[in-house]
Amino acid sequence: MTFVRSDAGLSNQAVFLDVDYVVYIEGVERDSFGGTPPDEIFWRSVLRFDGLGRRFAFRPVGGKSALRSIAEKILAGQVQRCLVCRDSDYDRLLNVAPSHSNILFTAGYSWE
Repeated sequence: MTFVRSDAGLSNQAVFLDVDYVVYIEGVERDSFGGTPPDEIFWRSVLRFDGLGRRFAFRPVGGKSALRSIAEKILAGQVQRCLVCRDSDYDRLLNVAPSHSNILFTAGYSWE
């Protein structure tokens, strides 16, 4: 069983982490060598150029299905101060990618 925070827990996590947004990404907490996950490095570099000086905390949550759950909460307006950043896979090509300013996709299948 996977631990999932409540809607309020997801929304309030940014307060506890003293950031503007919590960014949920694909992957695991640390790579196989104990370093920063590659997806975090990629999305951190993308979000650094937002020009607004926002502060982000990154939380790898596993795969696409875990991110889909959080994205659905964002779309429904159930959570705030959350971003979902993930690979497009074929979702954009098939026109099934959700459209919301807090849900970001790579331009192609994946950034790798």
